[in-house]
Amino acid sequence: ENFHVSSAFMLLCNEKMNFLKKVDKQECVKIRSMVIELVLATDLKHHFDSVTEFKAEIAARDVTAKDDSEDGERHYLMAMKMCLKCCDIGHPTKAKPIHLRWS
Repeated sequence: ENFHVSSAFMLLCNEKMNFLKKVDKQECVKIRSMVIELVLATDLKHHFDSVTEFKAEIAARDVTAKDDSEDGERHYLMAMKMCLKCCDIGHPTKAKPIHLRWS
């Protein structure tokens, strides 16, 4: 996971590939941090801890409520991690040629 996220950000050093070049510095830092967290969340050694934390958060709050606070951002990131985790572990259920292409 570390290698892949590092490689992705190295591509942004190329002017032609840097789709973030017009985004302000502070927002770029935030995006970079979020991308790193999302990619590292696919590491299966943390799978059960992540699922347990997610279930506890869902059980403890009104998931339909809009929350713009820092806590809301944390919940949003947790939900994105779960979505990415589902995509990551779910691709073997695809047709074999698609699964093999993405493995």
